[in-house]
Amino acid sequence: MKTTRFLSIVMCLWILTGCSQAVQAPPVDPQATSPVKLELDSDRFFETHRHLFEYDLEEPLDIVETSSGRSGGIAAHDFTYRSPKGGRVPATLLVPDGAGPYPGIVMMHGMPADRRAMLAAGTLMAQVGSVVILIDAPFARPENAGREALTFTEQDREEQIQLIVDLRRAVDVLLTRPEVDAGRLAYFGVSYGGAMGGLLAGVEDRLQAYVLVVGDGGLVTHTTGPEDWPNGDLFRLPESRQEAWLEAMWPIESLHYVGHAAPAALLFQNGTQDPLVPPADALHYQAAGSEPKTVLWYEAGHGLPPAAFRDALKWLEDYLAAGHLLLLDTGFRPAAVVVDRLLLAWLALTCGSIFYLLWDLVRHHADVIRPTWATGLAWVLTCLFFGPLALLAYLFLYRRILYSVKAGQSLATWQRAVGSTLWGVARNLCGGVLALGIILALPEELGGRKYLWLPLVVLLPLATGLLVYASTQWASRDSEAASWISSRRPLATEFIATATFLVGAYPLVIWLGERWLAVWYPLSADLLNPAAWIPLALAAWAGAATAYPAHLWMIGRGHVQWGPADRESESRAKERAKWSTPKASTPKPGSGTTA
Repeated sequence: MKTTRFLSIVMCLWILTGCSQAVQAPPVDPQATSPVKLELDSDRFFETHRHLFEYDLEEPLDIVETSSGRSGGIAAHDFTYRSPKGGRVPATLLVPDGAGPYPGIVMMHGMPADRRAMLAAGTLMAQVGSVVILIDAPFARPENAGREALTFTEQDREEQIQLIVDLRRAVDVLLTRPEVDAGRLAYFGVSYGGAMGGLLAGVEDRLQAYVLVVGDGGLVTHTTGPEDWPNGDLFRLPESRQEAWLEAMWPIESLHYVGHAAPAALLFQNGTQDPLVPPADALHYQAAGSEPKTVLWYEAGHGLPPAAFRDALKWLEDYLAAGHLLLLDTGFRPAAVVVDRLLLAWLALTCGSIFYLLWDLVRHHADVIRPTWATGLAWVLTCLFFGPLALLAYLFLYRRILYSVKAGQSLATWQRAVGSTLWGVARNLCGGVLALGIILALPEELGGRKYLWLPLVVLLPLATGLLVYASTQWASRDSEAASWISSRRPLATEFIATATFLVGAYPLVIWLGERWLAVWYPLSADLLNPAAWIPLALAAWAGAATAYPAHLWMIGRGHVQWGPADRESESRAKERAKWSTPKASTPKPGSGTTA
């Protein structure tokens, strides 16, 4: 069945635009080795230096709250606590509403950055039912503002030791909270945080799981790879300084400690095209990790795709039983359960509407007018974005055309404008989804150049609008359907329809994605997440509400035709044609041809 085939194509395109799956580990050049030769005796380094990260568990935390706020069911507390290694640690605690018990998660940022870089991810973690603490590394404290994060001095060693102790104290902070379940604790670190997580895993035994995102074996591994020779920051220093720094840092390299994480589980996530953490460094780090461990690779650079965050959440669920998305448990907030059930109901109604629509198009009207595959495609797109409400429009507008076209009846102008608007918005929004998928798939160096987005978000909706229109016209060229699907849609009217849709839909979908939807689901702009259909569907209605007056104006003036033209419009067209046709001149006698 042609319509079913095109439905399958549309659904595949929908999925592929947001698809980003884990891949196999990349091959590594065996000739690419570090110019620095260091003793790899991890067990000895672990046993002789693990005491550096111990501290007095009875020492008071001395928590001083600096500010607090609440947004979307999440309470955010900014505070500081005393570090056993000196000074105070700036931190943020994110607590979901409810009594819990919730899992506790320690999150660590990259270098150079501070805890604010992890705030969005931390908020998503809290929104799916976890108490999250984010801290600043010693180099990111206010008193160190303006200086380099990596100094290649003894200070780097002191600060790395202090960071691990501060992270262990962050676990102490979580355990003071009555909402936190002491048996469900985890760590989530990115880049530098991913590297330091392996060191923490070797000396901290209260956490059940560690997510190590784009991490490597530590600062020595990071600065002494083949790609760093001879122009890396370390190798530009005098040889004596190089040796002193390596001697100080190598014993506390994460590579020596990550193998002692058991019984805690490890998740390694890395990119095959990462210029900052080359695959060779990541493979060494992964190989050193203790079991149980999971390794996921992505065709990406240092910034992994949104699917990686979703994979991390799914993996954590096995160890923390922290419900998310459609997999809910009793620790999830009740309001999110309601939203989740509504989403499932809408999804079921949408799927039912599409199947009924296809059945009705192919079977029910075969004795009247057999619709073309392009017509079926247009209605499938409409149902994808408008759900069961599109089916109502089909039943009360399109079906009426099918049964009345032979009788010479027609719809009112406002009814034809409704149908034209629904079709136009659906095909334009399909282009918008495609544009979003392309933006998410762009290489890291291109994805940040927002000036490249403008042609995509404007031209692709316009192109899909024209493509669906052209395919509909082409498929109807030799059929009876051409009498009611004909549409005089010049390029100017398509620009008008697309522009009004963009003005109405895009601001709403951006606002919903950033301000409202993220309260319930960790989207991260992931089109695979069914929750993404909520802002897309609402944006479709916003676009339709904005574009409807434009369609009404264009149909009322004959620029666009959706359905058979009424007799009055035909009469006006004939009248205009009569006045615009030049009169034939009467031939003079004897001057013309004879029959």
